[in-house]
Amino acid sequence: MTAKALSDDFASGDATRVWSAAWAVIRTHDPRLLGPLAPEAGRIARALDGMELGGALRRLRHVHLGAGCLCALYPGFDRYDPTREGAAGHVHPDAPVVDRATYETRWQSVCAECGAPFAVTEVGGYHYPWWRWVPIP
Repeated sequence: MTAKALSDDFASGDATRVWSAAWAVIRTHDPRLLGPLAPEAGRIARALDGMELGGALRRLRHVHLGAGCLCALYPGFDRYDPTREGAAGHVHPDAPVVDRATYETRWQSVCAECGAPFAVTEVGGYHYPWWRWVPIP
C-alpha cells in the first residue's frame, strides 16, 4: 500500500475502498504513508462530506500538526487492540490478566516509540471488542 493508493481509495467514494483506506491509516505508524496523506485530511473530510472514518482523519490531523507520538491517540479511539498493536510493534503489552470478579481483560502496554505507559482494559466483547486506554502517570 502506498500513500497515493490510499489517497485514491479515499477519493473513490466507494464505501469499501474508503473504509479499507481508513483502517490502513488507523493501523499504521509508517511516516511514508501518513506523511503525504496528512496535509490531505481536510480535503478528504470535505470530499466524504463528514463521513465518520473511525479516527483516521484525527490521526492524519495529528501527524499534520506534528502533535507528537501517535500513542497519544489511543485514549480517544476504542478500537486499538493491544494485541494487534503489540504484533505490529507499536506497543509492548504485558500478558493479559483476566479480572475474575468482572471478567474484564487487562494489559499494561508501553509505547514502543516514546515509552509512554498505558493501562488497557477490554470493555466490549463478542464480535466487536473495544478497549479503553488510560495513560499511566
